[in-house]
Amino acid sequence: MNKLTGKPAIVSVITALTLTTILAGCSTPQNNDKNSTTTGPVAKPKITSSVFERNAVPQEEGTVDNNRWTKWINEKAPAEVTFVPVARDASKQKDKYNVLFASGSAPDLIFEYTAQNLLDWYNTKQLMPLDDLIEKHSTTYKQWLQKYPDMKKLATASDGKMYMFKTVQNGGINDTILIRKDWLDKLKLEVPKTVDDWLKVAIAFADQDPDGNGKKDTYGINIQGSDAADQINKMFNDWNSQFGYTVYNGQLVKRLETTKAAADFKKKLFDAGAVDKDFLVNKPDKVKQDWISGRLGIYTLNGNLNNTASLAAFQALKKNVPTAEVIALAYPETPFGKLNPIIAAPFNAGGAAINILAKDPVAVMKYVDFLVGAEASSVLQDGFENVHYKPDANGCAIPIDQEKNTKERGQTTSDLSMLSFGPGVPNSKCSFAETFLNPADPIQKSFKDLVLQARKDYIDPNREFVQPLLSYPVVSDDLSLIRVSLQKDLATIWDKAIIGGKAYTIDQAFEDAKAVWAKNGGPKLDEYMAKWYQENKDTVVTTKNAVKMWDQK
Repeated sequence: MNKLTGKPAIVSVITALTLTTILAGCSTPQNNDKNSTTTGPVAKPKITSSVFERNAVPQEEGTVDNNRWTKWINEKAPAEVTFVPVARDASKQKDKYNVLFASGSAPDLIFEYTAQNLLDWYNTKQLMPLDDLIEKHSTTYKQWLQKYPDMKKLATASDGKMYMFKTVQNGGINDTILIRKDWLDKLKLEVPKTVDDWLKVAIAFADQDPDGNGKKDTYGINIQGSDAADQINKMFNDWNSQFGYTVYNGQLVKRLETTKAAADFKKKLFDAGAVDKDFLVNKPDKVKQDWISGRLGIYTLNGNLNNTASLAAFQALKKNVPTAEVIALAYPETPFGKLNPIIAAPFNAGGAAINILAKDPVAVMKYVDFLVGAEASSVLQDGFENVHYKPDANGCAIPIDQEKNTKERGQTTSDLSMLSFGPGVPNSKCSFAETFLNPADPIQKSFKDLVLQARKDYIDPNREFVQPLLSYPVVSDDLSLIRVSLQKDLATIWDKAIIGGKAYTIDQAFEDAKAVWAKNGGPKLDEYMAKWYQENKDTVVTTKNAVKMWDQK
């Protein structure tokens, strides 16, 4: 938690997938009064819940607040739910919620993907504390908290109370570096393991015609596209997304020397002609086109392989270059250690909260218990058995007809299942690679092998992680402005040095970067981050602890 600003320390991570459920049953009390008169079923309590409007529900399926899935929920849930559409648009979503809060008409149960919005509503006292409600009236969700206590840490505010419902999702790798193994073999090179190895291989890929077309038209590595510059910085323990702050000697610090080392590596690549000289001005998708056309040897991308987009890129490469052989490349040994990449954390980034004005919070709690239970998790995650999927030997849902699923389920069930736990989480047995890919298809089998190899090589519990913590403080507006300004100024300095040749060296850039940092507010950020870490280091969720969850059954 962030005790400096009174804001909870919430981790920003990816949407929930599926997990082996704990089902807590509810029994209806028996009426033993022989003289009583049966009056029929008791009416369900009425509650309201937000649902995201993406304007993507086919007309024949209804509307986002009235479709086969919302009807199923109201048939099965312990409450009658009225769904309140909220535009799923970063520029409109928070404004819509704020209007609802201001008018006193915000829904009882508030779903939100953006952690910062939940933080803001906590600070403006729009959210209800959940501890007593869970303790006295929850069954299933309480059991999940007991099994995964870090969920509570991530949802607890500076007053020591819990304000959000978190869930566990499938974790895994979030960054990937691919290399053409067939090029290594042709040039009789080993898989690179050190920074010098990487430089040698990248230069060879650019200079020695690895594709055999007699032209000097290949690139050794990309340092642009899909946040590749950040990817290379991470190899040197410099994570730009958190402005390079990492745990070092028991402190949370910004180490400009790590940024210097990353820039020095990129400059050597640039000077040797191993990268596209126009990397600063190229369109974002050029590097992807270089990869799938067979012109790029080492492909650094900020993202995991466990999705259809990555499969499509792999299929395109194999179509263009049928002999291409690809493996995942682990981070090299650097002066700052050999690190694991960023992971997709096993907790959802946002979650849900209860409006402080909710008239029947107990009914809302019972509804949350329903959503995190086995039946709702299964249906909202995967649809209906033998209609939308068939279970395999591991109990994983194998889609029957993707086109039908896209039409009938689409994004609607994904949003409705934000609190779902289903089979497979936090293990990987029901992930994309295990359930979507067809092992009878040679290309899909090769891609599955690639995904599993990356997962094995990128998550080593004996190595440190580039991202040591799963939660970082949310800085104040003035510090945020300082950070944004410094990021821009420092990026300009380092880019100038990378392409500047002998006229502007890395050492000169390092001195200029230190001066800009000291002059433009860097020490204020240092002080804030250091103090936050000292006050929260005993309760913050670490990446190493989170990874241990993947071994739980």
